[in-house]
Amino acid sequence: MKKQVKILAIIFFIMLYSLFSYAQNVGINQPNPQQALDVNGNINTTGTIMANGNEGQAGQMLVKNSSNNLAWADACAYKNFESITSLLTTTWTPPAGVTKILVEAWGSGGGGNMYAGGGGGGYIKALFDITPTSVISLAIGDGGSFGNGTSDGITGTVTTFSVTNGSTQTITAFGGGGGLYSTATTSEAGYGGSYSRTSNLLKYIGLDGESGYSLQKHYYQYNATTFYENGIAGHGGNAANSQSTGGLGQSYLLNTTSGALIQIYANPKVGKIPGGGGAGGYYYNTSTTSVNSSGGVGANGMIIIRY
Repeated sequence: MKKQVKILAIIFFIMLYSLFSYAQNVGINQPNPQQALDVNGNINTTGTIMANGNEGQAGQMLVKNSSNNLAWADACAYKNFESITSLLTTTWTPPAGVTKILVEAWGSGGGGNMYAGGGGGGYIKALFDITPTSVISLAIGDGGSFGNGTSDGITGTVTTFSVTNGSTQTITAFGGGGGLYSTATTSEAGYGGSYSRTSNLLKYIGLDGESGYSLQKHYYQYNATTFYENGIAGHGGNAANSQSTGGLGQSYLLNTTSGALIQIYANPKVGKIPGGGGAGGYYYNTSTTSVNSSGGVGANGMIIIRY
């Protein structure tokens, strides 16, 4: 009897071994497995998970790569960045191992004149593929100078970023226009800067900067015998994709009946980085006299490189 039980046990283990050795799929709590290992239920492990022989690093997650295979990758593709505002910077050297960079560029702001604000710089963001031999060059736009009295504000210059690796791919963010003087009663605010890219660069987003604002005056009657004038010098335009970068023109409240200056708010006229337009410079310095003042300077452009 013991001999027969031993023989049956041997036959059972042989059959069990054959089943698992030649089965295409194995199921756990799954009678009809569809994959090599098909589990119906939760999985708990005290070890690690390997993807193509690689266990990954801390902070990484499993993704499918361009070859449609599982691979470990960082949760954030661009964990580092550099911000460049210096007009002296003309090249950039990527850290070792970097193959893709995401670049944002702002053009500079236009300068304001007495009556009108300058426009904000344009904006463009683009994705570049790079290699260790890529040549990367850049230029930061210089903010436009102000106009004084009847002169025009100066248009801001362009910000550019180029990657050369055989062919050259370039993005350009144009500067905002300067405030224009026409007559003592007519002015034109600076236009917002635009953007461009070379046709071989396909992955990009661009926005135009905000135009500046012209001088505004409002008149109203305070009481039966008193009249007021409220003036706001033209604000500078905001750079694209950047709030509160345009310069703020001075505002005032004048009693035109007596000539008394009731209130004045001396806001900063200059634009803010990146690419804010300079404000108009119209203001009062006495109770009776308006003064031809210079406008605000436009702000420099900026480049941010993420890698």
